Amino acid sequence: MRGALLYGLVVIGGCAAPHELTLKQGEFVAAHPELTYPDFERLKERQVLVGDTLERVKDTWDGAEFELMKEDGTLAIYRVHVPIDVRPIYMAHEVADEEGWVMLTFDRQVLKSYYFLGDRYH
Repeated sequence: MRGALLYGLVVIGGCAAPHELTLKQGEFVAAHPELTYPDFERLKERQVLVGDTLERVKDTWDGAEFELMKEDGTLAIYRVHVPIDVRPIYMAHEVADEEGWVMLTFDRQVLKSYYFLGDRYH
């Protein structure tokens, strides 16, 4: 119910908000009614934290390009690229904007670590 309420607030008040949810983000909110308001705000602002699931990271950073670099048992390493014309992505107080790159490590589909490569990785 809370997810539907948050989704409704976004749809109704979306025009006044500085950042609207993407369709994929809206679907994530609808599928996760347990989402708290601070978690909803993080999703809207495209910020992820260590401990977030792979699904949440991909939905939060909708539009970014994810490439699985290595998988070994329960561990997976992804390289993420922010293409031109995609809103910046955030991790703690760091940001990757157009042409930015990030490496992410997941264990059992849960984010364990990250490293910002900036725009120097190609």
